[in-house]
Amino acid sequence: QNPSSSQCRDGFSPALGKAPHLPKLEFPKFDGDNPHLWRDRCDMYFEVYSVNPNLKTHFAALNFTGAAASWLLTFERQGRMLDWDKFCSAVFERFDTDQYHLQLCQLDALKQIGSVSEYLEQFEHLSHGILLYNTYYDDTYFVTRFLGGLQEDIRSAIALHRPTDVQTASSLAPLQEAELSLCKK
Repeated sequence: QNPSSSQCRDGFSPALGKAPHLPKLEFPKFDGDNPHLWRDRCDMYFEVYSVNPNLKTHFAALNFTGAAASWLLTFERQGRMLDWDKFCSAVFERFDTDQYHLQLCQLDALKQIGSVSEYLEQFEHLSHGILLYNTYYDDTYFVTRFLGGLQEDIRSAIALHRPTDVQTASSLAPLQEAELSLCKK
């Protein structure tokens, strides 16, 4: 094989000096919700597209929406901040106040009202949000919280299996829900 016509597996062609064509990704929007997740996604975007550090805050500012966009307008009247880390600190100071505590309270109060799948969706949203702030919560904590929020007739049957993680408990819960639905008919 001719080395001048070869292409590496990643799509880079040494002969042509071209990098692979990357898929078009939308820059993460920010509406004020979950600033830590937003920053992680921004950092991934910057890495994938090799964004110049001097442009990071510009990319972000163009993608603020709703209440976050209004805050940004006021914030920028004091002068545009070009340092990404300082900009993120200002975003966290404004939009991350008490989020950890709020999500813990919401998880503690969460109860299954509708279907198991609806409950699981809310539970996962809150538990992943909590883990962004504190990675030290273990499976026992989350399984206990998950079971505690299930309807009694579903919880009692699942608890007998002593699930060790939420994945196991959440796979048993719809089965019990379906069984109870059949029994009622």
